[in-house]
Amino acid sequence: MREDYGKFPDLIRLIRFLATSVRGVTYDEIMRQFEWSRKTTERNLKFIENNYEEEFDKQPDAENRKIKRFKLDMPDEFLPENVSDADITALSAAITHIKNKKISEPLRDLQFKLMEKLKRKTSLAQQNDLEGKMVSVNSIAAPEPKFKENAEMVQELENAILAGKQIIIRYQGKPDPFTLCPLGIVYGPINNYLITGGNMDKENYSTYNLILDKIEHLEVTNKHFNSRGFNLQNYVDKSFGAFHSKHGPYNVVWHVLPEAAKDAQRFIFHKSQKIKPNRDKSLTITMRADGLVEMATYLLKWTGKIIPVAPQELVDTYKQILADAEKSLDDYHKRK
Repeated sequence: MREDYGKFPDLIRLIRFLATSVRGVTYDEIMRQFEWSRKTTERNLKFIENNYEEEFDKQPDAENRKIKRFKLDMPDEFLPENVSDADITALSAAITHIKNKKISEPLRDLQFKLMEKLKRKTSLAQQNDLEGKMVSVNSIAAPEPKFKENAEMVQELENAILAGKQIIIRYQGKPDPFTLCPLGIVYGPINNYLITGGNMDKENYSTYNLILDKIEHLEVTNKHFNSRGFNLQNYVDKSFGAFHSKHGPYNVVWHVLPEAAKDAQRFIFHKSQKIKPNRDKSLTITMRADGLVEMATYLLKWTGKIIPVAPQELVDTYKQILADAEKSLDDYHKRK
């Protein structure tokens, strides 16, 4: 009787998990990652070992010899031939400017994996030179305010997103819990958002942006959902920042004063932007985007040198933020 080694997609995921690990993974780490039983984990590992005898590596943990670590040592040809030490050095420099750890840490892991594979193809002197370049880059991101984050809850959310499992949450200001389909997490300039779907069984399902730190309780269910090919990047590209409104996206127009034109041309404000130079050396910037509050808040940084022109909702939002700030300042000084 032919033995069942589990679903093929699960085996592919396990192969990738083993192949991308530098120090190897344990039984417990595999069980947590895939939510498998010990028996299923042992069976699938045995399948991998039997089919990748030369690449499969099983070694005791450095700190606890009773624990076994497993990995797949893929051959050098898996490293693209056009990856050079200059590429890795540039990657290292770029990572230091990424403030979000959820993005920077996986990229740092990628950097180390590429370094490890590149070292196999280089001499000792070249290896030392590569590591020296990594150190000499010496660039870091400037400090700035960051959102407080429940790391354990975010990890649970990420696992639910990857596994395609529905969640039940309690949300600040809402009396009752509700069930949603988690689609992705977006880190924005004003808030960090969990992007969720409503009833994914419907073709025209609704999406919601929930402020991450306003989720007061999270429960991951065992009920799976169909994401219907939802693409987080395409979703985010429609907005300036992360927020989506019911009426967006909008046809947006900014006017950049002549004295700010040179500085403004240093930026890509949005993927859809078009910049038109004017006779007076000012600029007209147009784009198709949502997230008007985030946009208005950003424009305040330009201290009146970039004027919101359209839509009217953007102009009104910009004026309201200014009016609210001025009123708060006046009220504060009146109390003194």
